[in-house]
Amino acid sequence: MGQADRPTAIFCHNDQLALGTREAAYAMGLSIPRDLSLIGYDNSRTAGLHGIDLTSVDLHAARLGEAAGQVALERLRNPEAPAADRRFTPRLVVRSSTARPA
Repeated sequence: MGQADRPTAIFCHNDQLALGTREAAYAMGLSIPRDLSLIGYDNSRTAGLHGIDLTSVDLHAARLGEAAGQVALERLRNPEAPAADRRFTPRLVVRSSTARPA
């Protein structure tokens, strides 16, 4: 990150890692998003807080959890049922931590 040819954006594994990356960037004197765009993955409640405004991929965690619970209950009622497959399309939630490269 200290090199002249550093990346213009970082896509983190989750929002928690993105927040740590944000702190490291600030410690290096970088500005988010002027110097570095930052994207998290899971759209945690923290990502949307004022002053953080982290762009993040929303996995629909509540819907996933509900579906997993329903599948588990179905499996308990009928252990011989075929495997269930539930899918949800992620959504990019754009906030102020991203911008076009300078």
